Formats: sequence, C-alpha cells, structure tokens
Amino acid sequence: MRRSTRQIAALSALAALALPRAACSGVGGGGGGGNSEQKNPPARLIAVTGTDHKQVALTPKAAERIGLQTGPATEGSHAGGPKEVVVPYSALVYDAHGAASVYTTSAPLTFARVPVTIDMIDGDSVLLTQGPAAGTAVVTVGAVELFGTELGIGEFE
Repeated sequence: MRRSTRQIAALSALAALALPRAACSGVGGGGGGGNSEQKNPPARLIAVTGTDHKQVALTPKAAERIGLQTGPATEGSHAGGPKEVVVPYSALVYDAHGAASVYTTSAPLTFARVPVTIDMIDGDSVLLTQGPAAGTAVVTVGAVELFGTELGIGEFE
C-alpha cells in the first residue's frame, strides 16, 4: 500500500514522541507492565459520541515534545468576496479519502478533529466555507502528530 506524504510525516512525527512500547499500548487502550509512563501515558483517546473520531488528550510533556502550538482562526475574504474563516495551511490534515480537517482545542491539552470545507488555498492561508468559527483556537503546529495518535499510527501491540 502506498502511503501519502502526510501519513509518512505522521508516522515519523509520532516516533519523535519517543513513546516507549508500554506507553504506546496505553494510547490505544492496551495494557500490561507497570512503569510510570504506562500508568500515565503521553496521550489518551476519548471517544466522541456519534462519530468515529476521538479526542486526543496529551500530557504537558507530550505537547512539549511535539512542539504543539495553537492560534485563532481568523476572518478574511478573497478579492472582495464574502467573509470566510481563515486558518494556516499547517493546520490542515487530510484523511485517506482526501477529506480535510483541523484540530481545535476543547479543553486544556485536549484536541478534537473538525471537518472543514476548503474554498481556496492562498499561500500559507486556507479560506474555509465550513469549519470552526473565527476566533476558535486551532492547532497550527502538531496537527499531524495528533492525527497519527488519533488513528493509532505507530501503535505497538
């Protein structure tokens, strides 16, 4: 199976978290062992009722390891058109079917994937016709790592 650049980036970025084997199984709900990282894994997945998505809750150390950063979605328009929500290109993640999403923060160090509809990409800015409201904090650095964690990429059995 051929992997996309984003999937490869997610795999390598997740590996950069340097999660020990026991901690990785904690991300997906596996178990065993007794070290402190296993009892307190770097990331936890929280089911989102009515969807196949999961929220990703990180420890402060995990957020630091991936260099996680957020910024507000803003309002803008292209060539005098209607106002739209604008997010940085770095906030986008694409699933295997090409659907785009961004991660928003629902609580401290807890992130949820929100589907978006892209109107256009203009350099490093993405104009959205659907997605989070202007002012919503979106992940601008670390979105690929959150996506990999949510999907269980790099999980050990």
